[in-house]
This record gives sequence, C-alpha cells and structure tokens, in this order.
Amino acid sequence: MPSPSKLAMEKINPLHIIFAKLTSSKTSKNEEYRNICACDVSYYGTEKNRVAVAAAVTYDRESRKIVQKETAVSKNPLPYVPGYFFIRELPPIISVLRKVDSNIDVVLVEGHGLLHPHKSGLAVYVGVFFDKPTIGVAKSLQVGKVMVQKQAISPIIYENKIMGNMIFLPNIGRRYYISVGYKITLQKATEIMFSLLTEGIDLIRMAHSLSKTLIS
Repeated sequence: MPSPSKLAMEKINPLHIIFAKLTSSKTSKNEEYRNICACDVSYYGTEKNRVAVAAAVTYDRESRKIVQKETAVSKNPLPYVPGYFFIRELPPIISVLRKVDSNIDVVLVEGHGLLHPHKSGLAVYVGVFFDKPTIGVAKSLQVGKVMVQKQAISPIIYENKIMGNMIFLPNIGRRYYISVGYKITLQKATEIMFSLLTEGIDLIRMAHSLSKTLIS
C-alpha cells in the first residue's frame, strides 16, 4: 500500500494538468504593465520550529520608483517536496500579496512557470489564484536546454519547443530563466524582465533581500 505522502501526491498530480491548460488558454489584454511586483520567500529556524518570511516589492515603471514593500511571516510552513514547490511557497506568497495594492499589473515569482516538468510551476499557481499576469523568474534551470549560454537573451528548448528565455546581463551578474506564468506571452514577459534588468532594477533580488531582513 502506498504511503500517505505518496497518496497525497497522486491526488495533487491532476492539478498540474489543469493549471497548465489554464495558463496557456488566457492572455491579458493589458499592454502597459506599469506596476511590477516581485515576491520571494526565505526560511529560518529548525525543521521543528521553522518560519517562512514572504516579501513583495512593487516598482512603478513610469516614475521609476519602488512604491511599496510588504512582508508576511508564517509559522511552521509545509515541507518541501521535489516537483511540488508550489505546495510550500504558495501560502506565504498569498499572505504577502494580499497586503499589496490591487493595482499591480504583473507579478514576478521567484520560481518557474511553464518551464517545469509538469508545465505548471509556482508562477502558474500564483497567477491563477490572483487572476493576475504572472512571470516565472527562476535562478536555476530545472528542465530544458539554453541554446546560447553567452547571449544576453537566449531561448530555452524543452520537449522541442521554446518554453522560456534565459537572460544574462553583466551588470546583474547572474542568469535568470524566464517563463510564462499566467495571462502573458513569453515575448512580453521577456521584454519586461530585460527592460528592468538593463535599468539595473533587479526586483527579484530586492524581494529576496527584504525577506532576509526581518530575522537576523
């Protein structure tokens, strides 16, 4: 007989299929994407006494200013299960994004979107939950192959399709793997991230740093 944890995963598996179809069937009509909000989660403590700190940073592209910063602390977050990152990260992110003004136009999520073994990473779930355009911005590649590593923007091929883009700029000093989360095209998602990074605005890094400041 399968273990309880395995049975639970078998029940969750169909969600990946449903959410992957949802994200690929809708696109936002908004072409401005003025207010960009990035979110990330950090963890502290031991396994028996762990705390999750979620942070969100919102940037106004018109004024070129950070207009809002929010944090949310959650006790005893769910454990990490490989392939099911969203189970652990989604509740803290929901908590912090509920504090953010509702006029945000797109959410950057530290994690994958369609560029995921099940084509439904954390960014997909965040987008569907809030019904907001969402971009997956990952720091490492889980699946797929980058066509040109030394190029500023390079396609990522997965299952013989372009499922994402890698962005690498010297002024940032790190690679980001971009994929569609919800209600946005890969082209627009890449344009937004590339534009921010060329301005020196690394919102994902800002959100990550903010999540680290609450607990020393």
